[in-house]
Amino acid sequence: MDLAARVMSVVGRTSLSESSTSPVNNCQKIGKVMDVSDGAFIGGFIPYDECRIRSEQLVKGALETSFLDMDEQISQDKQVWRLPGGCAVISVLVFLGKLYIANAGDCRAILVSSDGTKALSRDLTPSSERKRLQELAYRNPELIGNSFSRLEYSKKLTRSDLKSRVLYRDWFMDGWAVKTVNETDLRPSLISESSRKRRLLNTIGVSRGFGDHHLLTVDERLSIKPFLSAVPEISVTNLRDMNTLSDKDVVIVASDGLWDVLSNEDAGLIVRSTLGSTDSSDSSRYTQAAQDLIAAARGQQASGNLKRWVMNSGGHASYDDITVFVIPLKYCAAPPTNFEEEDDDEMLSLE
Repeated sequence: MDLAARVMSVVGRTSLSESSTSPVNNCQKIGKVMDVSDGAFIGGFIPYDECRIRSEQLVKGALETSFLDMDEQISQDKQVWRLPGGCAVISVLVFLGKLYIANAGDCRAILVSSDGTKALSRDLTPSSERKRLQELAYRNPELIGNSFSRLEYSKKLTRSDLKSRVLYRDWFMDGWAVKTVNETDLRPSLISESSRKRRLLNTIGVSRGFGDHHLLTVDERLSIKPFLSAVPEISVTNLRDMNTLSDKDVVIVASDGLWDVLSNEDAGLIVRSTLGSTDSSDSSRYTQAAQDLIAAARGQQASGNLKRWVMNSGGHASYDDITVFVIPLKYCAAPPTNFEEEDDDEMLSLE
């Protein structure tokens, strides 16, 4: 497909007749423009190769739009069907030798290999997304009305703190600053503390996911959905960078019920132990590894207290729902025999 572009520059109030244009044919080069503060114009071209759209970017775009489309479909279905609640979402895709993890919520994926354990996603919660949520409240104050304060404080404020000084941070801040407490600071914080996890608008412990279109705060009846994004964070791991893939190299994908009580390293050790003690020809060994993870997180009933469950370490066991996948990479990531190293970096034609 032949395309032509034309570049025009105007410096200050110079008339168009004094400006110059130059054609660029066949998209061999892409123009660049830098508007320097002293009024000078710098123009030029950068190689076309630097502007290619690679297959990785198309895969990421497909995942991003599919998440948004699914959330919109749920919204439409709620007009017809009773679909209460929402959910955190994580998706795993192996394509052209690369592992894509798309995450919207507090589910988590980790890679367990001979090199150890590596996180492939991060938990998207009110705590980890504080700045994004605070900025939304700053730019759209009607979302919190007069019921909440978007600021985060170093401690829970009471009326006795009025006119005293307190540490706080806002949407643009990584550090902390000092302010004098006034009446508006006594409102509940946009992101509140609780016994187990921080919550958004005193209601929900995640900041991304599907659904919850009609979720409201209990007292103020404020909509929470404007803060809940369905856009996933996507990580890409090139499996060809791994020297070899053995039957013990796996991806663990699980809901927060598991990660609330098990660290990434603990989960990796449990899976490696299960796989190391089972026959490599047993196709059910990965199911057994997933079951062992759930059993470890569920724990056992405490002696003398049938309502309390504890882990072997003595810590509290998980009371939340748990979903676990243990995915062997060796059997889903092997490229075709004619696969070439740079095939996925070639320009894709959409004609």
